[in-house]
Amino acid sequence: AAAIRRLRPLARAHIVRVDVDRSLPPVSVDVAMIEEVFMNLLENALRFGPPGSEITVSARFASGAPDGSIEVSVADHGPGVLPEDRTRIFEDFVRADSRADSGGTGLGLAIARALVTAHGGQLSVGETSGGGATFRFVLPNGAP
Repeated sequence: AAAIRRLRPLARAHIVRVDVDRSLPPVSVDVAMIEEVFMNLLENALRFGPPGSEITVSARFASGAPDGSIEVSVADHGPGVLPEDRTRIFEDFVRADSRADSGGTGLGLAIARALVTAHGGQLSVGETSGGGATFRFVLPNGAP
């Protein structure tokens, strides 16, 4: 919610839906670090998703994870990320969209991945059903 409030000027042009499994237990995280992860992922979704499109933020138990890990995702309906770019976009100074007007320094996703990794988690990107990109991060139950 804090990240959405901070991004309100961008968020106004979209439908932002939050879907959190209410049975999730509290997870011990550095709130400022995880808010920064949300800021990076949401800002990208809002920037690349067409105006009026839906951005979905969800949290649930990670499927197939016996330890009760929690999966958080941010899904948009923008141009998506090409399969060949899905690893390298997490490197410093890399942008999948090289247009001059796309903004950004190419550090946001590298920072987000480092912050998630610092919590013992993983950050990845895949396709959104119907087109777009879905960024997912998994935090282990009892993350530091």
